Amino acid sequence: MQDSGEFKQALEAFDQALKIRREIGDLIGVVVTLNNLATVAQDQREDEQALRMFEEALAVAKEIGDRNKIALVLTNLGEVQRVMGNSARRSSTSSKRRGFARSSMIGWGWPRRFGRWA
Repeated sequence: MQDSGEFKQALEAFDQALKIRREIGDLIGVVVTLNNLATVAQDQREDEQALRMFEEALAVAKEIGDRNKIALVLTNLGEVQRVMGNSARRSSTSSKRRGFARSSMIGWGWPRRFGRWA
């Protein structure tokens, strides 16, 4: 995705998917797409944009009560905050993330690596 054309195409595809998912009321899909858009923004060092998208994804995940998605987004949100150096918010986010992850992964064991993509 380092080629600017590929980056632009990826963003257009994600934007189109987000629009469709919102139109049809696919809230889980909205969380996934916002998470992926935020990850692309973070990869492009657009940390403020990534932060806003992760926060929106988190709000939607909480609205639908999907604890797995909440844990995933909190993990990614904590990472972008770490990169931004926002230690106060990161500390709060990390604590919430651990609680959600533990309760949502019962029976699965603690993952060795939490993926960034939904």
